[in-house]
Amino acid sequence: MKKILISLLAAAVLSGCSKNEGGAPPTSGVPVPDPSAPISLSAGIDATSESKAAVSGTAFPASTENVFRLTAYAGAAAPSTDWSTAYFADEQVDSGAESALSLKNAQYYPANGDKVYFYAYTPAATSLTVGTSSAAPVANYTLTGQEDIMAAQVTTGIAKAATGTQSQPELAFTHKLMQVRFKMVKDASFMEGQKVVELKIKGVKTQAKLDITTGELTCAPETTADLSLPITAGTNDGITAEGTTLDGCLMLEPGTEITVGVIAGDKAETGEDEITGENITYEDVKVTLSNGAAGVSHLVTFTFKRNSIVPTAAITDWTVVEEEGSTDIK
Repeated sequence: MKKILISLLAAAVLSGCSKNEGGAPPTSGVPVPDPSAPISLSAGIDATSESKAAVSGTAFPASTENVFRLTAYAGAAAPSTDWSTAYFADEQVDSGAESALSLKNAQYYPANGDKVYFYAYTPAATSLTVGTSSAAPVANYTLTGQEDIMAAQVTTGIAKAATGTQSQPELAFTHKLMQVRFKMVKDASFMEGQKVVELKIKGVKTQAKLDITTGELTCAPETTADLSLPITAGTNDGITAEGTTLDGCLMLEPGTEITVGVIAGDKAETGEDEITGENITYEDVKVTLSNGAAGVSHLVTFTFKRNSIVPTAAITDWTVVEEEGSTDIK
């Protein structure tokens, strides 16, 4: 599985106030921070947008607000049963012009020498359930297919350096969902000039919970919806002999089978076919994926024939998987 490795390097003390403006209020009973020992990602921020879409490669996008959220606990050991007292909770992290990272609100290592344990996740959640004396904090999501949920933890613990260079955490993010993209191909029997008007993955679980301390993602089976791929008429939407890869992707719970609905036509704005006067609708295209693991991106190819669609699938970046097999839809 491809990981995103972020090094939280020591840098200049960040300017600005140090009050907590994260998703959870400051907690009582935490160690006193030492302003001479900053937890610092970068000294410069040039933030212009918020990160929510799929992240590729090994770095977060540059000049972006809210690339991930960071929670920390302090003490002699990482918490294992009591999560009620965070050192700081759900703080915003931004990226600068060259993907340099910085906490929106400056944070510091404890003056008493306690170790700090770090827990990060992205994107910002729909809501956050704070930790209690018996339960870890949980990020709650309503999935639309556009969230690239990732998490990382550093549980070895880092304390204020007594002398010399201050150690800083390295967060290795991993994708928690799988990604699906689509390529459209016509064979000789299928009509010319057809476009994809609508494409959706059916029956997707849309309520997800991420335990930010373990990175475990669970989806509620009782809440499902059809997730539509955003399609812009006239932009990479044609069904062609050489094949057209549709823009965008959908991200969903890992699994080995999806059901897809497709509407095609020669008028992208209506889906109306000039020859028949009706939409060409394929209701339930079953696609089997050979590797439905988290962090895997599948490129599903639909070959349109006169009376059917034949799907195949391959793995692309993040991790790419070639898929074999076909299903005719009549």
